[in-house]
Amino acid sequence: MKICFAGPFSLARLGGVLRSGVPDYDEFPPVSDYLLQLIERGHFVEAVMLSGAVTKTTRFSGDQINATLLPLRRSGRTSDFYQKEIRLLETFYNTNQFDMIHAQWPYEYASAGLRQRAPLLVTAHDAPLTIAKYTRPLRYWGMRAVLAFTVVPRLKHLVAISPYLAKYYKRRHLYRR
Repeated sequence: MKICFAGPFSLARLGGVLRSGVPDYDEFPPVSDYLLQLIERGHFVEAVMLSGAVTKTTRFSGDQINATLLPLRRSGRTSDFYQKEIRLLETFYNTNQFDMIHAQWPYEYASAGLRQRAPLLVTAHDAPLTIAKYTRPLRYWGMRAVLAFTVVPRLKHLVAISPYLAKYYKRRHLYRR
């Protein structure tokens, strides 16, 4: 099965399955273990993430994995509601064929996956309204919450990493599946 994993991951953690020349870049290590498990089970993984560490699309390859970093703007993402990032991801999804897309967080990765032919699974890692209430900058988290409100009702498959988040998405975002 060819699985697209869309979200932050650790190039450093994946160094053992990628060919040489991989920088020691450590964005989000926990999910990289998940990617390694998919590879161990015989799946081909096409991992993609938005990253401020690159200014152009950068790709690393291995026998059962490709890791692609797309440029992420350091500022101004909320001014156009993440449209540039969503378009980059849509282009990436459209130029590849996947058996499924597994997007992390119900924001830009999931939004770009909504119009794809491949089934979309989204994992919720946080509660945007709760974070917006307690964290600054408010504009950033407020926009993330709005984006989640536009994405979540359109999802067929959403999983949460905890019972608290499952309850949150059912209560706050009215997710019923």
